[in-house]
Amino acid sequence: MARRSEPWFREGRGKWYVWHDGRQVPLAADKAEAFERWHDLMSLSRVTTAGDKNPFSVVAEQFLDWIARNKKPKTLKVYTLHLQAFADVYGGVEVRDLKAVHVDHLLKKHPGWGKSTQRGVMVCILTALNWAVKQGIATTNPLAKRLDIPPIVSRGRTSMTSNDDFEKMLAHANPRLTDFLIACRFSGTRPHMVAAVTAKHFREAPYPSWVMEDHKTMDSGGPLIVVLNPTLVALTKKLTAERPEGPLFVNTKGNPVDGHRLGEGDERPAEEARRGGGHAVEHREHVRLPARLRHRDAGEGRAGGARRRDAGSQVHGDVEQALQPPVLRVRHLHGPPAAPPGDAGRGRRWR
Repeated sequence: MARRSEPWFREGRGKWYVWHDGRQVPLAADKAEAFERWHDLMSLSRVTTAGDKNPFSVVAEQFLDWIARNKKPKTLKVYTLHLQAFADVYGGVEVRDLKAVHVDHLLKKHPGWGKSTQRGVMVCILTALNWAVKQGIATTNPLAKRLDIPPIVSRGRTSMTSNDDFEKMLAHANPRLTDFLIACRFSGTRPHMVAAVTAKHFREAPYPSWVMEDHKTMDSGGPLIVVLNPTLVALTKKLTAERPEGPLFVNTKGNPVDGHRLGEGDERPAEEARRGGGHAVEHREHVRLPARLRHRDAGEGRAGGARRRDAGSQVHGDVEQALQPPVLRVRHLHGPPAAPPGDAGRGRRWR
C-alpha cells in the first residue's frame, strides 16, 4: 500500500499525522492547525535540502522567525530593518553566490548611511549567515572575514549635553517634561528606560534605587539597578505618591512618555537651545531629546577626584547582598547615594 503524501487523521490517537523522511510525524488534533504545521514542515524541508542553493531571502526569513521566538521585539525590528535592505536588492542571490561586492554595492546605493548604520547592516548579514551554518541550512558563510566592518566609535564626552544647554532646555520645558529631563540627567540611564519606571521599581533599602526586572544587564542577565542620589529620591517619592500605578513619567495629556522617541539621539532641542529658541519644546509630547542627557561629570566622583565606579563599590556590595537571590549588579551610580535610615553616611515579511 502506497504511503499517503498528505496528512491523515488517526482515530485511535485523535491526531493528524503525515509521512516525512520515512517516518510518521504527529501534527495536531485540529485539522487546520495540522495542515499549517505540515506546510511549515515541507517548507523547512525544502530549505534544508536546498542548502547553499537557498536564496538569501529564504535564509533571512528563517533567521527572523528564530529571532522572533528567542529575542526581544526591539532586536527583531533591528534585524528586520537591516536584512530587508539587503534582501530588497540581493534577496534572490543564492547563498553560495554571495560576495562582498554585493554588500559594497548596497552601501553605495545609500550614501547617507553613517558608519554605525553600515556596521549594523554588515553585522546583521553575517549573523544571519552564521546562524544558517549553525542550523545546518547552509554549509558555509561566503562573506566570513570578507567584509571591512567599520569599528565601533564611542562619542563619549563629545555627545554630552552641556550644563548651559541643559538649563536652557529646562527653562522651556513644562513641569512634567522637567521631571523627565532631570531623571535622565541624574540617573545616567537611557531615556526609554527612565520612561518605563513605575512605583513598583522603587526600593528604599538598603539604598534608594530603581530595580528594573524587565531590563536585564548584559554581563549577568540580572535586573538593572539604578542607585539614586538625593535629588532623584525626592523626585521619585513625589511621583510615586501621585501615580502609584503605571509609569511615573507622563506628558501633559497624562499619557506615558515615549522614551524611544525622546531618546533617539536627535540633537535638535540642544541646537535650538544654543540659538536661544524655545519652539523645539512647544509640543512637548512629540519633542525629541538628545540620548546622552547624562551629567558631563557622571563618570567621576566628587570627593578627591575618585572615579564614581570606585565610590559606588561599597553601595554595590550592600545592594547585592540585600537583594540576593538572584545576584544583582549596579549598572549606574550618579551622584552620591542617599544615606539609608539610621546611617550617618542605582511584523515583517519580504516585499
